[in-house]
Amino acid sequence: MAEELKDIFIIRKDDRKILNNCVVTIADHMSRQNIVVTIEELKSQRSELLNRYLHGWIFRKQIAKKLNDAGILLTDDNGIEWEWDVEMLKSIYKLPQFTNKYEERKTIMIGGRMVETEVHPSKWSTKKFCEYCEDICRDALQRWGIVVEEPRGGIFKTYHDELQRVSRQ
Repeated sequence: MAEELKDIFIIRKDDRKILNNCVVTIADHMSRQNIVVTIEELKSQRSELLNRYLHGWIFRKQIAKKLNDAGILLTDDNGIEWEWDVEMLKSIYKLPQFTNKYEERKTIMIGGRMVETEVHPSKWSTKKFCEYCEDICRDALQRWGIVVEEPRGGIFKTYHDELQRVSRQ
């Protein structure tokens, strides 16, 4: 049996349970019948591509990098300076003043306390998401004088071009 399984590859992103069930199922069926395993290129979901563009290009490669390179750091209550990163920028740009025009937060009761729900920009329409990205770029320019450049090549250029194409429709 091990000899037969050596040519089978199962590619899965990060779901060990499904991977394990697939292997067990394949092993069970191999003794009874011929099977075919097809390996296909993983297609990313739209929300994953949007997040990669926002977090990878706009936040990491443009705003955080330019702030850190310019020596503009965050200082906490203890006087400790921190470099900017994606999580810090996400926490700023998920504030109601940046997101409420696209999605109103709901207030729900959890454990006897009223709590505002979090917004998820990657679940918005591509057009809304593009407008949100433009708002972030405008704010970075006004707040810090940072010009968020368009990507000139590579995967981020592909994401950018696709977002621009869809937002014009």
